Amino acid sequence: MAGNLIQVMGQVLACRSRQRHLSDLAEIVYRKEVPVPRLQRRFCLREHRARPPARARRLAFGVSLLSLAFAAACGASPDAESPADEAVEGGTEGSAQTTGDAASIATHAVGLSYHTVGSALASLISNHSDISATVVATAGPNAWMPDLEAGNVDFGLLSVVDVGWSMEGGPGYENPAEHLRTVAQGAALHGSGLTVRADSGIERIEDLAGRRVASDYGGNVISARFVELGLESVGVGWDNVDAVPVADVSTGIDALRNGQVDAISGAAPTSPNLLDAHVATPVRILPVGNHTPADIADGVPSETQEMIDRLIPGATLATQPAGTGMLEEETVLIQHRVQLVSSDHVTADTVYAALDALWENYEEMHDAHPLAQWVPEDMVPSAPRAPYHEGAVQFYEDQGVWTDEHQQAQEELQTATAG
Repeated sequence: MAGNLIQVMGQVLACRSRQRHLSDLAEIVYRKEVPVPRLQRRFCLREHRARPPARARRLAFGVSLLSLAFAAACGASPDAESPADEAVEGGTEGSAQTTGDAASIATHAVGLSYHTVGSALASLISNHSDISATVVATAGPNAWMPDLEAGNVDFGLLSVVDVGWSMEGGPGYENPAEHLRTVAQGAALHGSGLTVRADSGIERIEDLAGRRVASDYGGNVISARFVELGLESVGVGWDNVDAVPVADVSTGIDALRNGQVDAISGAAPTSPNLLDAHVATPVRILPVGNHTPADIADGVPSETQEMIDRLIPGATLATQPAGTGMLEEETVLIQHRVQLVSSDHVTADTVYAALDALWENYEEMHDAHPLAQWVPEDMVPSAPRAPYHEGAVQFYEDQGVWTDEHQQAQEELQTATAG
């Protein structure tokens, strides 16, 4: 009994994501409330991985504390010699390190909603785990995905639409992603779609014929698709407008503000960059199909949804109330979900630790941005577009939210990825 309990203690101390539970573990063991196998499941990953000796030395006080608890639980003298130090220092040669000292989160450019949420997430993870998380600002997922695939960045924030495209080698992705893994689903993002200056005289999408419309959007192809969807929804094609290539969403917003283009893909109405532009030069959103809230009150018209499914699979339309960001009236926007992803280059322990911090402290993000309203009940979709990371699977199993439906979807995606 004593040997098994000491082994569990060593495993818990070796898992940095569980160290904050040392006092809980000590009390449970002292009262002999939980069998050893359940202790292993609750306080550590199933597979014990080695820690560097430097970190083991930092845990000396925890070893001493738990040694007393285990001694009492097993009927041994508090002065009895314990192999706890050996358990902490040990491990399988060549096994992965528990969690790295640092982790990077790739986002869109500074001033956009994804970057704001990524910054809040990095702060939360840094404050509630041993991971020092930082944000890497880029033009968008089409720009940072190669780095995630190569193991140069650890996590990324993107739309569920982009997750699907990246797995298929779809728009903006040269090759199908082989290493991409789902970690968690975030809040619903409401994209503005076509956006114009309020003083432009443009009231409906049809008014854009012959006007300058931002196109391409280099590192963020989904923004170009928003423009294409808006135009096609009323029968206007690229041949009917003057396409003006822009590098990314921020560049497009600046171009609209400076009068270089007449319409852009305006990001979310809560995006800091769009809010700044609206203060300087008021803007107006042109909803897909010129739809009003009444038009979609009983659901998105089938012909519109079929068009969305073709151009932006995984998205739909939804109404957002006045007062949401720069909206002055109820407006129909493009809705899709944000995803936190990683790659199989990142250890299971790192993903587990990041998820543990998020799951237990998600409310700390809520003041950062409307897109940061993440809640546990939405974090584990049963039909993801990329396989879950093994660390995420282990975490969700430990929370009791991993179902047969999740497992079936996981196996199907793994089979498709392997093929």
